[in-house]
Amino acid sequence: MAVVLQPTSLQLVPPVMVLLAKHPKVAEYDLSSVKKVICGAAPLSKEIEDAVKNKLNLQCVFQGQSFN
Repeated sequence: MAVVLQPTSLQLVPPVMVLLAKHPKVAEYDLSSVKKVICGAAPLSKEIEDAVKNKLNLQCVFQGQSFN
């Protein structure tokens, strides 16, 4: 019996956001269950943020950084 996982939130770093925004294979996966994306560790460009929001049909992408 196969288990199907449908994540509702993703916690990512900018290089993975670039992959989501630009890699053609991403379109082959059903990511419709994702409702929230949190990106941290480094700044994310507006271009990549908008591309991921459009691709995943999200209202916003949350960004956070540590200021140690």
